[in-house]
Amino acid sequence: MTYASVIDSHAHLLSQYYENIDNVLAKANEANVKIMIVPAVNIDTCQESINLAQKHENIYAAIGHHPHEANLYNKDTETRLYELAKHPKVVAIGETGLDFHYNLSSQAQQLDAFRSQINIAKDLNKPVIVHCRDAFKQTFDLLAELNHKIGVFHCFTGNPQMLEEIYALNFHISFSGIITFPKSFEIQETAKLMHLDKMLIETDCPYLTPVPHRGKTNEPKYIWHTLNKIASLRSMNSDDLAQITVANTQTLFNLPINK
Repeated sequence: MTYASVIDSHAHLLSQYYENIDNVLAKANEANVKIMIVPAVNIDTCQESINLAQKHENIYAAIGHHPHEANLYNKDTETRLYELAKHPKVVAIGETGLDFHYNLSSQAQQLDAFRSQINIAKDLNKPVIVHCRDAFKQTFDLLAELNHKIGVFHCFTGNPQMLEEIYALNFHISFSGIITFPKSFEIQETAKLMHLDKMLIETDCPYLTPVPHRGKTNEPKYIWHTLNKIASLRSMNSDDLAQITVANTQTLFNLPINK
């Protein structure tokens, strides 16, 4: 049973993944997931994310272009993202970043697209939602170079040795269902050691369904398993941790307080 409310700071509630988003949202509400941030991954999903946010008071949009599709990023994309980012329910730029694990776009293309989107975020004073896989050094270097110190490493897959560099960037860290996986030792250790005022939680749904629901499509109602795992690692009360992560998310994304 849940008592406190939580925010899912990264939920891909897009029609390509769910046949009935209203049903997913109803179940989230029953689980006290009161606010959800829906990040886009390309221009098409940017508009869908904004449309969903316009329809539902408790949903906010983030607009961005994923590194997997960086080969499609161009000046027209940049211009369109900049205009979409001005919508009042767009709270962040992202999901953007670097993925040198799959390299579905070249590393040069990824760096160019990431640089462009950081500059959009900087110009509009919005946080950036960073996807980073096997590219932490390059990500740290680019964020430091552009000096935009508002954002979050979503679905964190790093280790505790990275904390000082992340603190120097003034970035937050968001944990997904990966932290419930049995062999996620470094991620679990990071959650135990990091500063609580920099912690967010997310589902990254429909991906990364937490234990004990592996094999099912992920959705916001499952975020409590991630939160409860972190609370257990830190020997904390889950409601107390929920309140902390809610406050952190509201602050980072400039969300209304009384929801």
